[in-house]
Amino acid sequence: MKNINQFWDTEAVQEKMETLQKAQSEFASQFINQGVELQKKQFILFTNLFQNQVEFGKYLFSSVITVINDNTSSNDENKKERK
Repeated sequence: MKNINQFWDTEAVQEKMETLQKAQSEFASQFINQGVELQKKQFILFTNLFQNQVEFGKYLFSSVITVINDNTSSNDENKKERK
């Protein structure tokens, strides 16, 4: 067991472990930051998609109302002509 402890206690191994821990920490930070950026982009995308759907719904509703009004007006005119 003494040989294993001597291996882990050497300065070179400790430096290597610190280097690995630093690399892991940087990787984790980068991974988290990219995940946050992805979530921001997804939020913007879904917000824009929702806004587009609302605008399309308004347009469609307005178009339907216009068609109904046009049909109602033309029916009223036809009734007047018949009298």
